[in-house]
Amino acid sequence: MLAQLSPAQSGEALHGLLALARHQLACQPAFIAGFSSHLNQLSDDDFINALPDLRAAMAWLPPRERGTLAHQVLEHYQLAQLPVSALQMPLHCPPQAIAHHQQLEQQALASLQNWGVFHV
Repeated sequence: MLAQLSPAQSGEALHGLLALARHQLACQPAFIAGFSSHLNQLSDDDFINALPDLRAAMAWLPPRERGTLAHQVLEHYQLAQLPVSALQMPLHCPPQAIAHHQQLEQQALASLQNWGVFHV
């Protein structure tokens, strides 16, 4: 189902899924893995465009359930040693700045690949 979503629908779909089965989804590693895979397939621009709706969907969760979901995300990425608050801190940076830095990172990685230092 997630593979059929357009980037613009990602946030709305997440909101709907959380509204219908938030406790069950927050406790299912398969959901985290599937949604993570869906997000990883988005281009940087599509992800930035989807981000406001994704954040709105997550903000709808009560703090305890948001914490449970954050813990599942940390476990998925094998970062369980980090505190859950690491995923719940507000960003003090506008999304445009993040997108700009992601573009710079992609340019740097492309240069490294051209030089034979980095392989995708």
